[in-house]
Amino acid sequence: MTTASALESRDAPAPSAGAATAALSRRHLGVLLVILALALALRLVWGLVFGVNVGFGDVPEYMAGARRVLTGEPLAQHNWMMFVRAPGYSLFLAAIWKVVGHESVAAVRVVQALLGTGTCAAVFGLARAAGASHRSALFATAMASVYPYLIYYTAPLGTEGPFAFFVATGSFFLVSGLGSGSPNFSRIALGGLFLGAGNMMRPNMTTVLPCLALWFAYRYRSRIIVGVKALVVLAAPIIALALPWSFVVHDAGLGWVWVTDGGPVWYYMGHTDDAYEYLCGNPSEARRKELLKFPGADRFPNRADYKYAATLPLAERQPSYMRAARAWDKAHLGAQPCLAAMKFYDYWRPWVRLDAYPFKVFLMSLFSAPVLLLGLAGTVVAFRRGERTASLYTWIIAATGTVVAMVFSTEIRYRIPMVDVLLLPFVGVAVDRLLASRGHRNLA
Repeated sequence: MTTASALESRDAPAPSAGAATAALSRRHLGVLLVILALALALRLVWGLVFGVNVGFGDVPEYMAGARRVLTGEPLAQHNWMMFVRAPGYSLFLAAIWKVVGHESVAAVRVVQALLGTGTCAAVFGLARAAGASHRSALFATAMASVYPYLIYYTAPLGTEGPFAFFVATGSFFLVSGLGSGSPNFSRIALGGLFLGAGNMMRPNMTTVLPCLALWFAYRYRSRIIVGVKALVVLAAPIIALALPWSFVVHDAGLGWVWVTDGGPVWYYMGHTDDAYEYLCGNPSEARRKELLKFPGADRFPNRADYKYAATLPLAERQPSYMRAARAWDKAHLGAQPCLAAMKFYDYWRPWVRLDAYPFKVFLMSLFSAPVLLLGLAGTVVAFRRGERTASLYTWIIAATGTVVAMVFSTEIRYRIPMVDVLLLPFVGVAVDRLLASRGHRNLA
């Protein structure tokens, strides 16, 4: 066998990668349905009974966008931080309110509970595609069903819950579509459609798509035409959903954007004297609270360059942020390693800051520690077993999110709906490995 042939053989997905579509026994199907019923019940109880007062600072803006849609007003608006928010969640709210006939927060929470349960189902499919046994895939699904973060996002009117559903479901169709010798273009296209819908809520796929293109180029290096076709089938739905919004924003006089022009704001927030002092300094508690003050949200104070940008025409504000941040970077090159390291820490740590959240939320956040440890270990186990499609895809998503976090300003909640939902399936792979090491071989 030639070297090229050996490499191609190594990259080819193992036969068990198609296990996601293997028939379930009645017993396993029954257990899966019980887990999903539990997931739905937990989300409905939390969303409709206990989580009714949960909310984020973005909620009024999402609701205002939905109202503009329903009244026929322009959706493209600069928000209070002077960037254009992606339209997906406001459209999501508007669609629900249109169906029920009035503004119903309860209806939104019910739909988000259903989507959250769908996320758990997608975790099961991804776990099987990654080579987990039925039993271990069910264990991973059970962990997803009780994962506190994913339950929590049922109640707030925010993007995290629906975005997690679109990412998990789109990833399942994409991974299963790539999991055979010849790609299943229908599944890849369906994956692109779900990922594109998620991208309209949180434009993360904007940065991931080029990385996936590089992966496809390597994966199909001996079949270029097939690789190009697979990439086009994946990217077309994402672009088709995002591109019209760019023209809508431009026609509103807000400049050219891909999905949102919030990027320069978040870059600016992470590249100032205040950001460096907060992340890399040792401010007193009083100073820390002062640094977190920002009109309407816990962000850094209104600096002179931010106030200056507010005086400019709408389309010039974002370039103004970037010029100010780049000038700061040029004058503070030595600060970059610390800023990047601290943002890496903020992105991957399995607990929230006690100075920003109640103690009970801190305890809840610790649940992500075993998911991160077992999930990352499971990706390595799956890769070594030959289940490389799911592993490589997850690594690409995680690596891209990490790089973006280190460049911009980020929080743990940005990682959860895009990375944790892809690590949960690999918990099942890790459990298989642990059980096999103790002599439990018959796991199917």
